[in-house]
Amino acid sequence: MKNATPGVIINTTKPHAVKALETLVSEMEKRGMTFLLESASAMSIGREGTTISELNSRCRFLIVIGGDGTILSAVREMTDLNVPILGVNPGESFGFLAEIPESELPQTLDAIMEGRYEVEERSLIEATYVGPDGLEKKERALNDLAFVRGLDARIIELRISVNGELLTTYGLDGLIMSTATGSTAYSLSAGGPVMYPGLEAFLLTPVCPHSFTNRPMLFPRGTKVEIENVTIGRPVHISADGRQTLTISSGEKVTVALGDKIKFLTRKNHSFVQKLRGKMGWQGSLRETE
Repeated sequence: MKNATPGVIINTTKPHAVKALETLVSEMEKRGMTFLLESASAMSIGREGTTISELNSRCRFLIVIGGDGTILSAVREMTDLNVPILGVNPGESFGFLAEIPESELPQTLDAIMEGRYEVEERSLIEATYVGPDGLEKKERALNDLAFVRGLDARIIELRISVNGELLTTYGLDGLIMSTATGSTAYSLSAGGPVMYPGLEAFLLTPVCPHSFTNRPMLFPRGTKVEIENVTIGRPVHISADGRQTLTISSGEKVTVALGDKIKFLTRKNHSFVQKLRGKMGWQGSLRETE
């Protein structure tokens, strides 16, 4: 990618991200790189910018500075999923997607220009809803789709079918349908397992199910999981990566399956195992301190 044009997006609400953007712009200009900035990001350092969709169509890759939420927001607005993302952590994010620390920006830019990088594909998860008018609506997420009860404190009831075959009816506080990428997010907090990001599978994690036999389940690509709201007289709300997108009334259903893939740029010395150890604070043994 020696002469590739990157697009840059930051979380402008974080001072650390603005500082990291200044560092990034300085390093790119030192290398004679041509780049484009998203409008709000550019404004934070007194420059001119453009829209995310314009970056997506004109740039070879996107550099996103901020936490995982910033990356998830950028993914929602992307129209061309073949444009890879490089996530940069400005120093205050716990997330797993923004893996390059600001201090490593210079050597990361050199590695990309010299071709010393890898492209990692991550599967998106997709919900398909057909309304009473017959119109179809699709929502996609990189991390997860969450089925929640809203302000009502009572449990919701969801009937689950897998490839047309009834699995069970849950009584629970919520349900998370997660990608492998999202297994370290909301699903992990609800007791779900950690999955390697490249796995072609998705995860069903019940939130506070009212049965001890209800446990997380893993489904391979190609599986269609139908989720029907059988809660009497109350809707169920669906959020995609933390943003509410759909509401299904009693008797309505959605179908969830793995969808398209999105690409991430990563340096060859940044492994998922290293990230787990660092983010989780795992030591490996009772006496290990490094």
